[in-house]
Formats: sequence, C-alpha cells, structure tokens
Amino acid sequence: MLKFVYFILNDRIMTRSLSILTLIVLTCMAFSACKKDSDSKGGKDAPEKLVLASYGETTYTLVSSSSLYADAKAFAASFDAVTGATLNMGTTTPYQRDDEIIVGTGKDCEEAVKSIKHGYVIKTSGTRVIIAGTDDTWTVLALEAFYKQVINATKYKVDGGIEIPSGLRISQSTNDPQMIAMLLSTGHPFTIKAEMVGSCVGSGNCNVAQGAASDGKHVYFVLRDSRDENGMIFKYTLDPFRFVANSEAYKCYHANDMTFDSAHNRVIAIHASGDTGGITAFDANTLTPTEIRTSLGIGGITYNFRRNVYGITQSGTKYQIADANFKKTADYGRSDNMTSKYTAQGMGSDDSYVYFPMSPTRGKSTDNVLVTYNWSGNYVGEIHIDTSLESESMFYAAGEYYVNFYAGGGRGAHLYRIRPVISFTYAD
Repeated sequence: MLKFVYFILNDRIMTRSLSILTLIVLTCMAFSACKKDSDSKGGKDAPEKLVLASYGETTYTLVSSSSLYADAKAFAASFDAVTGATLNMGTTTPYQRDDEIIVGTGKDCEEAVKSIKHGYVIKTSGTRVIIAGTDDTWTVLALEAFYKQVINATKYKVDGGIEIPSGLRISQSTNDPQMIAMLLSTGHPFTIKAEMVGSCVGSGNCNVAQGAASDGKHVYFVLRDSRDENGMIFKYTLDPFRFVANSEAYKCYHANDMTFDSAHNRVIAIHASGDTGGITAFDANTLTPTEIRTSLGIGGITYNFRRNVYGITQSGTKYQIADANFKKTADYGRSDNMTSKYTAQGMGSDDSYVYFPMSPTRGKSTDNVLVTYNWSGNYVGEIHIDTSLESESMFYAAGEYYVNFYAGGGRGAHLYRIRPVISFTYAD
C-alpha cells in the first residue's frame, strides 16, 4: 500500500496534493482494469460458475478440429442425452463466441498440453471449456473423461442442468503411455493407423529385411542376403530417421528377429532357421559382435527391461519365457491357431503384453495381424494392420509402437509407426 504524508500550509498546497492523489488513484484503477482484461483470454470475465446447461437449453457451441469432428458430434449427442440441451456445432475456428467448448484446436489447446509429453488437459478459460490432448487419441480420451467426470457426474448436476466451477481442471499425463496396452487393458475398441517412418535399403547383397529393434533413440535393422549366409546391422536415429552406421558382414543364417537388451546396451539378433540356438549380440555403440549359444529353439525374440526377461517364439506355436541368461522359466505354447491363415514372423512387447506379428498367407489373408498375449501366457486377441506387406518384426520404444516390413524384391526394410485410433463412446 502507498502512504502519502504532507503538511497543508495553504489552500494552494492542499489543492495540489489532492490533485496528485486523485491522479494516482485513477491510475491504479486503470492498471487493475487492464490486468483483469489481460487475464480473461479474450472471452467474458469468468463467473464463479459456468452454466453448461439449464432446463434443456445451453448457450454453448462445440468447436473441434476437423479430424475430431465425428467424435465431437458423438459427444454432442451424449450431452443432449444427459441434459436435454442441444449444443450448437461450430466451425473448426475457435474464439468466435464467448461460450465455447473447444476440442483439440486453437491456442488454448496448444498451451494446455505444451508442458506434457503424452496426455490430456480439461480446463476452463474465461467462459470457455478447453479439452486438449497431445494427439487425437488422447483428445478423444479427454472427451470421454469430460463426459464421465463432468457431464454424467452427479457432482456437477443442479436442478435443471449442469454447472461447473470456473477453475475446473482435469488432467492425465505420462512419459511412457504404452497406449495400445492401455486400451487393451480397459477394453476400449480401437483400430490401427500405420504411418511410414523411413526405409533401410541395406548394402550390396544384404538387402532382405528381417528383424528390427530400438533403444528409444536409435533403430537397428538386420538385413541378410537371399541365401541366408551373410547379414549386416544398420543403425539409424529414430526421430529424425537418419543413417548412423552399419556393422561388418557376419554369418547371420536367416536372422529372423531382433530385440534390444537395454540392461546390457546391446542388440540381440537371432539366427533362427539353420541355427535356432544361435544369437549374435552387437554392442549398441560400436556394433561389435559377440556370439551367444543357447539350448532354446528361437524363431522370434523380445526383451522387457522391467521384467528382465526374454519372450521367445517359433513357428507360430511356441511362446516361452527365458531369464536374462537365456534359461527357460515358463513354457506357455500358443492356442490362437493363427498359422492356418497367417505366416509367423517375429515378436515384440511392452510391459503388459507380447505381440506376435504375422503376415498374410496367399489365398488365406490379405492383411497383417499382431496376435496378442499377456506375460502370463493368456491369449488376449488380434490387432489387425491393413496392409499386404510382409511384416517381420515389431517393437515398442519412446512412447510409440513400430512394425518392420520387408519391401520385397531385395528393396530392404520399411519401418512403420502404428498408432491406435479410437472413437468417442459413451454409455446411455
């Protein structure tokens, strides 16, 4: 607080002092008004509560990005079902009205999730409601959370409608989403969108794609020659996708699969057909090889750091667990019978599930499938990927899932990122 001390010597001094005081008070009032306006983000000043619906009426308009329009429309239907009020469906351009529910578009959505790696934020901004995710899948999950925790929650229901506090904030964030596993564990239906990341064409005769693996920053490919004799390891940065180095040629046999052993910072490349107990491990930094012999027949392999175990498969029928020394600790087998329609390939995993990529068999199937089990040997289901390319290997790294495909005709490997796509769902 500012304090003013002055002596009144005559009327002139008193008048001058009062004028100065008046000017200071007016200036402070103007500053306060400016500060209030600057905090309102362009909408009406935030009331204590936001009335989303009242007696079958709402002043709110729903605005979304074009890619989320169908989900926003489904949300509007759920809003109507609960409140009896019909939300206006706006354009994809926000900030046209004061009362808006903004879904995944505009500066407030970008700002809301700027500090998180994966997740969503639901918040108020003036009289607007902001629903934002780090990608479309997270934004749909945010819409579903808003429906469950706000629209259909007793907590915010009042006579005739729904009111929420102006400081409402709901969020979820993680550095390691394992999104496919999360959707599988909750039973949320999803489809797969495959996006090409890059290609590894190999070198010389080593141009037939087989296994792939990642340490989260780099991706490693093994490409062999057509006679199952020599192979090479190729190292790329994952994002952006750029060549780093390659190993010398080595005796690889069929080199059917790879995994990354993060406990020892090494790439594990199995030999498979011709030498099912053979493995060549490559130092991740130098790509120097070391031979490993096991008593296990290995056609596909995956390593999980959290569990410090290897998953092992062969011919689409074997599913075993081995410890860090390649000693078998569990033998589950496979009950899915997918070899009747698909061709068995390698193996991948996250902390909750293992995935067996299987490619189409001519005359029986035209897409790829990830046959899914949990780490306890229980069959979970199938995840279909709509492409006829021949899958070879899959892995989870740095928050994303990837499948490695053979381009065919000695044209090397095509690496695809596979992302789950969900649609807004709600229970009446």
